[in-house]
Amino acid sequence: MSKSNLPKNHESEVFEPERKRRRNERDDQIEISGPFSKPWRESDAVLVVEEKELHVHNDILSIASPVFDKMFNEKFKEAETKRVSLPGKSLPLIEQILKIIYPSKMDFEFEEDEKPKQFKTLRSLMKLSEEYMMADVSKFVRNEICLMSQTLESASENYLIAFLSIADSINYEKSINLCAKKLIPKMKGYEYFK
Repeated sequence: MSKSNLPKNHESEVFEPERKRRRNERDDQIEISGPFSKPWRESDAVLVVEEKELHVHNDILSIASPVFDKMFNEKFKEAETKRVSLPGKSLPLIEQILKIIYPSKMDFEFEEDEKPKQFKTLRSLMKLSEEYMMADVSKFVRNEICLMSQTLESASENYLIAFLSIADSINYEKSINLCAKKLIPKMKGYEYFK
């Protein structure tokens, strides 16, 4: 049966798996770009994330994280191979962490995206900073939240609630208090709080 003989609603069912297969093949061929995409400045280690290689320096990772320090400098296979697989980790998040911990002038800024996505990214960065014991990344997240708290004056209730959630999830008391201070007067207008 040719494509033209298929009923319209069947056409997408039959050809959708083929479209998905082609899309997946293209995605597999996409190369990462940026400072970690290929060996640079005597990089001597590789992080493998989502089957992509990030070229890094084991000394920098060892200084930034006691977890990586143990991997690279004690009796682990990573000490010999200088390759660390990070299964289940997000490539964009790991790249962001690397940009935070590298001492160069790599500017790290969030893209202009929706605030809920930024909150999710900050939560994920904080979780990874705790997992790999990276104080600089934790400090970065706290600073971002502190900067964001300066914009709470005209924020909507939904934004304040989302902000309160992120501040609470990282137990950042200063931002929690500031957010609560802004949120409570707005909530007094609701029937439940009268």
